[in-house]
Formats: sequence, structure tokens, C-alpha cells
Amino acid sequence: MLALDVKVDKSNPALTEGERKIAGVLFLNICVAAITGAIGTDVRMNPLERGEDAIFHHRFSWIAAISEQQAHELRVNLVRRMQTAGIMAGIEEGMDVSVELPVLGGVK
Repeated sequence: MLALDVKVDKSNPALTEGERKIAGVLFLNICVAAITGAIGTDVRMNPLERGEDAIFHHRFSWIAAISEQQAHELRVNLVRRMQTAGIMAGIEEGMDVSVELPVLGGVK
């Protein structure tokens, strides 16, 4: 099984709780579309504990193995898409996107 942990932190506290929820839904949709498009299979998602500054923190996992190159390209693509969404939503100031590959196996 392979997984990606995706987290978006926002150190600028200018967002209301409602705005944070809307941004979280936006980031969730971006992640699911990008991951399923890249690997061609369904993914499972689990929300992870969010820190005080986190807007979004989820683990996405799937069974199909992908190469290290595909995993790297997926991480880069997700970061770019999330940063672009932040810019388009006007919340990029103080926003930090991280996409980590936890050690679960499954990389060829």
C-alpha cells in the first residue's frame, strides 16, 4: 500500500473557520482528482490531526504500486496545484504546502 500525507498550513490567521472549511474542501477535491488521475485507481482518505495553523491534513492511500519517479511527479504536481489554488483563492500569504510519502511500502 502506498500513501501520501498532504498538509496545508496557514500561519496568517486572517481566515474565519468557515473560510478554512471551504479551503479544506477545495484542497480535498484537488487532491482526489490529481491522485486518481495519476494512478488510475480509487484512493482512500483519512483525515489526520490538524495543528492550530493547519487548514488541511489528510492521508491518501491506494493499493496499486507506482514507481519512485511517479511518486515524485505526483508530489510535485500536488504542491503546485495546491499553491495555485491558494493564489486563486487569495490565501497564499503565509500558506505552506507539504506532501510527504510515509513509509508504508508499495513503491517499485
